[in-house]
Amino acid sequence: ENEEERNKKLQDLESAGIEGRKLFSCLPVQENVYKYMGSKEEEFPIACDIGRRGLFVPVHQNLIQDELDKIIHELVG
Repeated sequence: ENEEERNKKLQDLESAGIEGRKLFSCLPVQENVYKYMGSKEEEFPIACDIGRRGLFVPVHQNLIQDELDKIIHELVG
């Protein structure tokens, strides 16, 4: 998947009443506060790719099977 597909998936989750959000960015190269370090995205290609495309979905001990099934359905169809 790419960033566009991730964003579409987040919209689909929201429409289904499922909380989701983007992953935290790949530190240090995707945060302005760390620009002074001079790191480049090429130094961390996998972490940067995950930072651009990844997403969080709700996961906790109180989810019931129906809720898990709904999350899975929205993520993979």
